[in-house]
Amino acid sequence: MKVKFLVAYDYDCGGIWRVIDADGKTQIVEKYPELIIVDEKPHWMSEERLADLTKNAINIENSDDTFFKSVVSQRSIDNDS
Repeated sequence: MKVKFLVAYDYDCGGIWRVIDADGKTQIVEKYPELIIVDEKPHWMSEERLADLTKNAINIENSDDTFFKSVVSQRSIDNDS
């Protein structure tokens, strides 16, 4: 059964926040080690923003999602440098 996890992708100048449906934290770490799993909502994030992210949660198995594609693309760039 999938569980919702709040994650952040820190790209040094800022971050992208998403909610991911996954079997567990290990699945996220193994597939996208660049992501930071956040156990509690940051104090600056509104309940409305969290609700919106949760409503639009991404299934970890959806490798066609633009967020995941961006993470993998950046990984390739980082590995080439």
